[in-house]
Amino acid sequence: FTWWPCSSAEALRLAGAGLVHAAGVHLRGPTGEYNTGVVRDRLGQRGAEVVGFSAWREGLVLPPAFAGEVSGLADIARRGLRLVNREAGSEARRVLDREIERHGIDPGSLPGYGTRATGHLQVASAVAAGLADAGVASEPAALAYGLAFLPLAAERFDLVIPASQSGSREIQALLKVLTSPWLLAQLTILPGYDAARCGEHVASL
Repeated sequence: FTWWPCSSAEALRLAGAGLVHAAGVHLRGPTGEYNTGVVRDRLGQRGAEVVGFSAWREGLVLPPAFAGEVSGLADIARRGLRLVNREAGSEARRVLDREIERHGIDPGSLPGYGTRATGHLQVASAVAAGLADAGVASEPAALAYGLAFLPLAAERFDLVIPASQSGSREIQALLKVLTSPWLLAQLTILPGYDAARCGEHVASL
């Protein structure tokens, strides 16, 4: 298997164009439901299967020194701390934008809002290296870099399989791997991940 890192929105676009066998997605719909509503809107006419993979928490990652001083985005804005943002189409960016709207903050007043990191680990790496003071990333990324973590959302990461690919030998092999004791054991030992629904059929759309 080849894993192509990109945002959830881009992964769905690639799946809709028939360029990948499956898309890894964690996108919150307008009702708060993860993945199924968004997939239905974008791939509904083509049909798709949604299969569980993992769940994690997403939130603000900060240097450990800020753990007792910063309790949320309002503190970050008040203190003028530097953000590292994610690319458009990523759920991490959407989480940040929801917090900005909730607090009534002007995005232009946040130093670093215009930056574009390309993944959870890149956000955590930038904060750990002192290139930014805060960003939105997954809890596993925060743990990997020894950062403080302030949860903002509980997310579900699913695999979306276009109907045209569901019977392929590649997908059948992938489904076997997802329920294998070996993979479940590997996911279980990773801090911050919940693999209870790995390989579980979530929806047919």
